[in-house]
Amino acid sequence: MNNQNNNKNNNKTFLGIVAGIIIVVAVVLSFKASGFLEERKIEKRIQENNMAIYNEDVNNNQNSGEPTDIPPVDSNATSANTWNGNTLISLEEAKEIAIDIVGGGDIISQEEDIYDLEDTPTYNFQIKKGAKVYEIEVNALDGTVSEFDMD
Repeated sequence: MNNQNNNKNNNKTFLGIVAGIIIVVAVVLSFKASGFLEERKIEKRIQENNMAIYNEDVNNNQNSGEPTDIPPVDSNATSANTWNGNTLISLEEAKEIAIDIVGGGDIISQEEDIYDLEDTPTYNFQIKKGAKVYEIEVNALDGTVSEFDMD
């Protein structure tokens, strides 16, 4: 009789452990599916590269993120772009920063928002890596990542 009770207790313990493992796996998979883990990897990469993430521009104004209607500057121009007397990083440098933060991928759209003298100038990219699309905003003054989002 004692042997049967021990077997029942062992079976219950085993089933409890299996149920716990299934719950942990389900939580991990849901985090992965929601992009939580991928966003944490990007945040870590930004921190490792000593890059700041800003949600507001340097004047503490909320930036709408909408591009201006002025046509983009020719990226092949030989003179440096400037904004309020400050030299901007090039579009190519901003592309490298954005792709490096995501860890690779292909740029599927890009916008230069560098013409409005009241908002901090930025370069905006959509980068496709695998099944995910990342939206990265790079500050054109100093190359910091202003915003990132994953769809």
